[in-house]
Amino acid sequence: MPNTWCWARLANICEFITDGTHYTPKYTEHGRIFLSSQNIKPFSFMPNNHKFVSEEAYQGYIKNRKPEFEDILLTRVGAGIGEAAVINQKLEFAIYVSLGLLRPFKEFINPYYLVIWLNSPIGNKHSQKNTYGKGVSQGNLNLGLIRGFVVSVPPLAEQKRIVEKCDRLMSLCDTLEAKLKQGRDSNEKLMEVAAKQVLTA
Repeated sequence: MPNTWCWARLANICEFITDGTHYTPKYTEHGRIFLSSQNIKPFSFMPNNHKFVSEEAYQGYIKNRKPEFEDILLTRVGAGIGEAAVINQKLEFAIYVSLGLLRPFKEFINPYYLVIWLNSPIGNKHSQKNTYGKGVSQGNLNLGLIRGFVVSVPPLAEQKRIVEKCDRLMSLCDTLEAKLKQGRDSNEKLMEVAAKQVLTA
């Protein structure tokens, strides 16, 4: 590791690490937005497909755990344990126990860098190693063990450079994926035309 980097436990670089309500919500037709692990994929905060809870329930749920812009959500329960995304929209909502909520000290830690680390093979290894109950259920990533994750931390300026480079690479991957899909669609259309010609010959 470069001399300018350091090792730090997640608990020491975050204001807090907690999770959502442990009570099973009583959902409503309208009201306040309520999110769970299904709203998070690696690097993707996806709040659109959400449920609702009442105003009273919402106020109780956010009392000690109100998510804020550029906090981090980490899946703790379910099929995608260890997947993380930055809250990149200014949106009020409450969360279920299946999500962990991390608030890094932003004067030292770029939340987008931390999400890159959490979604990396190293971060994923930490998550899988510390998941309880695998094989019996979908598993549970323990909060206490999340706090103990040891993270490689570069200086803030270098964190920003890493984030910018990853953004460029992801954009390139998206472009290549779109071109591949376009090629597959064209091949499928050609196959359809060829099949019709064979059948009508």
